[in-house]
Amino acid sequence: MARAGETIENPVTRERVVFLATAQETNGELLRVEHVFAPGGSVPAAHLHPRQVERFEVLSGSPRFRIGDEERTARPGDVVAVAAGTPHTWWNAGDDETRVLIEFRPALRTEEIFQIFFALGRDGRLNKRGVPNPLLGAVIAREFEQEAGVAPTKEILLTRLPPPLLRLVIAVLAPLGRLLGYGRLLRSL
Repeated sequence: MARAGETIENPVTRERVVFLATAQETNGELLRVEHVFAPGGSVPAAHLHPRQVERFEVLSGSPRFRIGDEERTARPGDVVAVAAGTPHTWWNAGDDETRVLIEFRPALRTEEIFQIFFALGRDGRLNKRGVPNPLLGAVIAREFEQEAGVAPTKEILLTRLPPPLLRLVIAVLAPLGRLLGYGRLLRSL
């Protein structure tokens, strides 16, 4: 369980997250983090939040956002909002560190996703783009389907599938991944 003031880092994606307000502290209404990317840092892939609104406030740097089919570079002071169910991704497009304040409403279990992916990165269980193997990815996708869905973009091979087929693939791979121990792995992180 995350606590306000706790900092975690992912060496693969070059991200650092400082938890500012957690689900427990806000009765599930909000997760607020400061998200820091080193130059070249990025989230692993386009994704969406089926039931959450995500709000970014740029504190420093030049983050680049792709929201749906639109791309834009934001500057300090800019606010970028992503509606629930909208595919999006973002990365540090500048030469300096990028700092962004992010709010997720409602919080759901998003802080657990950060903790899991950052632990996997520290343990060497992510590829160079920050993505787990397909079986582990399916287990995570099934476990956190309310918080983050895989966006139907070209970012990840699996997401080239139409969403209904992607859901079928996850439905098949997740039980196999659990059978092979990836469910225990998630609980151990």
